[in-house]
Amino acid sequence: MTKDVGIETLAYFMIGNPTETREEILNTIKFARKLKHDYCHFSVTTPFPATPLYELGLEKGIFNDYWKKFASNPTKDFVPQLWEENLSREKLIELLEHAYKDFYTRPGYVFKKMLKVRSFDEFKRKAKAGMRLLK
Repeated sequence: MTKDVGIETLAYFMIGNPTETREEILNTIKFARKLKHDYCHFSVTTPFPATPLYELGLEKGIFNDYWKKFASNPTKDFVPQLWEENLSREKLIELLEHAYKDFYTRPGYVFKKMLKVRSFDEFKRKAKAGMRLLK
């Protein structure tokens, strides 16, 4: 109904959840494409302190209490841990990049967005964003 009245839509997906496999993540990406919304945001699940997911990760030994260590000794190079029970950080980031490329580089999607361009400046902005996506 939102699209029917001309409002652009955004879908949000988290990948790398507990027990999630590579195949399930790829199915999520396919599902995102099938919905045909205007924009899509993907992120890798990140356990934050004082959440059930964080507590579960501690209980299962997926990670140590890294937020507690960070709170007692903050550093600029701190990187939150991901749920790496089934897939490594590298694989999760690779799948995240794949998700964005797969969604935003579909020929039909690109063509539809190009038809909506109303100025040369808008074209330049979108082309620049597209080139960043392809890197």
